[in-house]
Amino acid sequence: MNERRSGNRKLIKGLVISFCSILIITAIVFGVLKLIEHKRILEEESKYAVSNFRDSSFNYLEFPDREKVIPGQIINYKIFYRNTGQIKVENTEVTASIPEHCALIENNLKNYDYKTDESSITFKIGDLDISESGSIILNFKVDSPLDNGLEIKPLQVEIEYFKENNMINKSGDFKNFLSSDHSFIVEASPDFNNSYIKLANEEDFKNIDGTLEVFPGDILSYEAVIYNDGNMNAEDTVITIEGIEDLTVLESQEELEPGDNNLTARIPIIEAGKSSSYYFKAGIKTDIENNSKIAPLMKIYYNGEETVKNTEEITARLLPVFKSSTLGLIDQNGGDTYAGELLKVEITIANTGDITANNIDVNLILPGLFSLYEGSLYWKLDSLDIGESARLDAIIKVNDGITQDTRGACQLAVGSDELDSQVVTSSSLLITGSRPFTRNYIPIVALHGIEPLPQGRYEISTGAFEFLLSTLKN
Repeated sequence: MNERRSGNRKLIKGLVISFCSILIITAIVFGVLKLIEHKRILEEESKYAVSNFRDSSFNYLEFPDREKVIPGQIINYKIFYRNTGQIKVENTEVTASIPEHCALIENNLKNYDYKTDESSITFKIGDLDISESGSIILNFKVDSPLDNGLEIKPLQVEIEYFKENNMINKSGDFKNFLSSDHSFIVEASPDFNNSYIKLANEEDFKNIDGTLEVFPGDILSYEAVIYNDGNMNAEDTVITIEGIEDLTVLESQEELEPGDNNLTARIPIIEAGKSSSYYFKAGIKTDIENNSKIAPLMKIYYNGEETVKNTEEITARLLPVFKSSTLGLIDQNGGDTYAGELLKVEITIANTGDITANNIDVNLILPGLFSLYEGSLYWKLDSLDIGESARLDAIIKVNDGITQDTRGACQLAVGSDELDSQVVTSSSLLITGSRPFTRNYIPIVALHGIEPLPQGRYEISTGAFEFLLSTLKN
């Protein structure tokens, strides 16, 4: 009996120990499972918490490695992105700022899904699995014109995305920023190299060999054009037109202010790609020296710098002038002029020009109606000062055989070392035609007077009378 009770106790004790062991083992297993679950949750939370685009090895901006840009230049940016997180992201969008003073070039964005506003451009990327990546190329054109020294600020990029983890029942929208402190400084300036000043009526004074000659009394018309072909507006520009000491300004635009042998204009602004034009007319001064060179120039002053533009050189010529010379034909007999009569030629050579004439050639040009009777048809004069004159004369004969009334004209050509020979004047008279005598009677010639210098209509000079007697005798 006692043995039975002792066995029961041992059995009960064993059962209790087994039960307790089971309980302990169960608790341990449950604790381990709880620990595993907790660790798993922590791992999922860690995956959820890790930023998906913060790794700068894969998420960054690429841009030109330079400090300066010029207006109109292209700045190329490249945005690299990669989901370096531990879970997938959805509805990913990349938004980049459009730098101030730049314009987005959209021609290269045809393969992207994007939208723009005044200050930014947003690309719809969509879902990205873990380690999935991509890139975006952006091109911006720097505005023109721009002021020198202006700053183009760094590009700013924002990546927005959505992610969720159902295991931990968490989701939300997130942002990451990609940026650089690299800005660009604008390097710009006006450009006046294509500006010019020219003689607008140049063709009026061009010689066959292309050289330019002007004379007293000529009026020169000048045009000055200031082009700003640079990439920056030019403010407070000043131009001066110099080299006009031998000119008298007759007319000019109101903006051109006369100074001490110069003209000046102050231009508030010349926009890039635009121009300003100025005109003036000038005459040659009377006291200019012969063969003086006239070559006005334009100086453009901007921001302490000077640009000089020249005109083609012009030679000022002073010449003798013989156009006031005279030529007279005087019928020695008076009255009508017939074939065979003698005419006195009276010539006055006058220099009314600007300089002394040297080695003057005088030519009396006769038509076929006349021939030289006495004297010369050519004279050579050493010189004639300004305002000086010389008298010359000759006697010419009206040739025979003139049967109809005909007007005969003589010309006077004058030249010198300084001036090519040219016809300066002419003189003419009517020659009355007469037919040869063929009948059986002769005319009776009645003369009222024979005088050394005949004055009346029916008077004849002694020389003509002697010629008439000689003719009758022959």
